[in-house]
Amino acid sequence: MQGLPKAIGTKRDVENLADMASRGEIDRASVGAMLDNLLATRQHLVLKEESVNKPVEELTTDDYRSEADPNSQMKRLGLTVTEINRLKGGL
Repeated sequence: MQGLPKAIGTKRDVENLADMASRGEIDRASVGAMLDNLLATRQHLVLKEESVNKPVEELTTDDYRSEADPNSQMKRLGLTVTEINRLKGGL
């Protein structure tokens, strides 16, 4: 691949973007923000069992627990936290 991908669909796309940013071909801040977003969205909130029967109007943040998101973009791309941190360190 040369240049910017129209859509980020593979682990190699992310690695190429990080490489281009480290060489100064594209904005490092935007690639860093994209990598931060991959890390931030690997968790999602799930309703706790004891809160299932509560009316929606009464739910608070205490009624949810944070859990690994099996469908996160990071997992779909085949990236790990260690790999993302390595890419961020190279920017």
